[in-house]
Amino acid sequence: MEAEFTKQMWTAGDYSVVAGWIEEASKGCLRDLELGGKRLLDVACGTGTVAIEAASRGAEVTGVYITPRMLALARERASKTGAQISWREGSFTALERFGKFDIVTSAFGVIFAGEDTVKVASELLGSCHSGGLVSLTTWDVRGINAVPAGLLELMGMDDAYGPRQWSDAAKVRKIFGDTGREHTFGEVVEDMILFHFDSIEHAFSQLVDVSGPWQMIFGHLKQQGQGARAEEVMLEHLHQHAIPAKDGAGICYEAFYNIMRIEAR
Repeated sequence: MEAEFTKQMWTAGDYSVVAGWIEEASKGCLRDLELGGKRLLDVACGTGTVAIEAASRGAEVTGVYITPRMLALARERASKTGAQISWREGSFTALERFGKFDIVTSAFGVIFAGEDTVKVASELLGSCHSGGLVSLTTWDVRGINAVPAGLLELMGMDDAYGPRQWSDAAKVRKIFGDTGREHTFGEVVEDMILFHFDSIEHAFSQLVDVSGPWQMIFGHLKQQGQGARAEEVMLEHLHQHAIPAKDGAGICYEAFYNIMRIEAR
């Protein structure tokens, strides 16, 4: 059931646009890594940003995603660059069947693991050779990345949703600790990117038009007769966090993220 929900979420909207917004941050999981000759598994690979970059830097790459449509987009992008990548359909709860790798990455992917966080962390570590590295980029869900409390209230949810579990280094340490697998949790690097929009209204329409998760949230709330209130809450959230663009054209949002690295032993 959860797999079907995930497929629906990432088939909705146009993730290729979102991938463009977050490309720089996504590649953060490859920052300062020596990739030449390494076997790399990119988990929840999306449209292939990290996989293609890793292949261009000499890695032997396998990209895994749960939706055939996203894999088709990734394959098309890779073909245009000449990157040779093995694309496999699969879930981040069942990775070890793909073999052992030197590096396992996930750029804003496993953060949507829902309640299976420990299972996913165990699969990530289990996919590494001893001495291999798990490298993740995760959203820091403060500011623009937070789901507004008003929306959570409308949906009857608390704030313990997937991305929040992976945004806090202490919580992620515990998730990996609960796997029972030997590992070393490394230093967490914090960074930030900017999202640019013409206006607050443009930001809202873009998020709802192209982001699968936001589409599903607003679609659900509209069905419940809460669409107008949900839009009001979201626009208030966007007003609160908007900053003027430095060139005076439009607005920006600061989106903070973390690079987390865990060595399998």
